[in-house]
Amino acid sequence: MNNCYWTTKVLVLQKKTMTKMTMTNVRKAEKVSIWLVALFMIFAVFNTPLIAEPGSKKAISWMPYDSAIVKAKKENKHVLIHFTTTWCGWCKKMIAETYTNPNVMNLVNSQFVTARVDGDSYGVLKLAEGDITEKGLTMQYGVRSYPTTFFLEPGGSKIAGAPGYLDTTQMLYVLGFISGNYNEDIAFTDYVAIQQKLGTVRPDAKLKLGMTPKQVKASWGEPTKIEPKTGDKGPTEEWLYGVNQYLIFKEGKLRGFQERDVTANSTKVKATNP
Repeated sequence: MNNCYWTTKVLVLQKKTMTKMTMTNVRKAEKVSIWLVALFMIFAVFNTPLIAEPGSKKAISWMPYDSAIVKAKKENKHVLIHFTTTWCGWCKKMIAETYTNPNVMNLVNSQFVTARVDGDSYGVLKLAEGDITEKGLTMQYGVRSYPTTFFLEPGGSKIAGAPGYLDTTQMLYVLGFISGNYNEDIAFTDYVAIQQKLGTVRPDAKLKLGMTPKQVKASWGEPTKIEPKTGDKGPTEEWLYGVNQYLIFKEGKLRGFQERDVTANSTKVKATNP
């Protein structure tokens, strides 16, 4: 688990200093993609889909990569890149099934700018660092299989790539992880584990990461106690419900959950999630 978290953090640091992707960086990106595939394999045991906020079921609009980069910076949104080819059957399945799911469409349309890149195309993309073909861009990203989904920060820095078909459940978790900037704090598997725990600790409350305090109170009522905290990741609040269940808030959003095994002689934390 620690290695997965470390890999994610290193990638974030690399992205912020990268201008052109050298062959060394391509190899690093490939390694990160392999790590993300491993995370998906681990996460496959979590099969409860997330619940997206209600919204219009508008079809996803795919843009050329160069236009998407400009739009993302202007609107301060993450970029979702769908690397595909005309002959890729799994790509067509993903477009037809995963990307037409109402919850996926709502999250993508509200939080992302979407780009489609044809790995076989010699169509020219006009980027700030120079012109490049779609095929050349695909090689720069180290894409070797289709479909591959890649995510960028609003400024264009690379987060990670996920090769292979993603079903609706997998995509919803990844979209929530990226759009909420959880990649800056925790590993993907931790994010999934926390989300799953929140879904089972009190199913009728329908808790999920990213909820505001107002939304939590509307779902679960007033907390028993609120404890302000200050740590290496900044100020947080821990809301106690019942005798040992704490919801952790950071910057006005629900970011974690923990159960404390509190007895007369012990304050041991039973299970902690960042």
